[in-house]
Amino acid sequence: MFDKYVVIHIDDTGMPHRNAYGVNWDIIEDYLSSLGYTVIQVGKRTKQKIGVHMYTETKHMLMYLLAGADFVIGIDSGITQLSVSLSIPTIIFTGSVNLELRYQDFDKIQVVKTLCPSIE
Repeated sequence: MFDKYVVIHIDDTGMPHRNAYGVNWDIIEDYLSSLGYTVIQVGKRTKQKIGVHMYTETKHMLMYLLAGADFVIGIDSGITQLSVSLSIPTIIFTGSVNLELRYQDFDKIQVVKTLCPSIE
């Protein structure tokens, strides 16, 4: 679809323990752009808009987009699970979830794990 691109998925899940916090996505976008990447953001519930937003109307369109990406950055979700299943290098933000229960092979996965905000 593009010569060199990265897909980012950072939707607000509505669950405080499942979101990515404290990341300056503008700096991330600038850095990736300086390396020649087109930054593509997917998702419907995004509070911070970065890069080019693509609405992938079908699962097949999403899989096509992910399959061509150099890598994917996202919260632990169906999108990152798809990218891992397609053998795309993936950076996954997680909090309260034990990713070893969701993924078997971490060769192409980098995990960014943070403490969860208290849930009251």
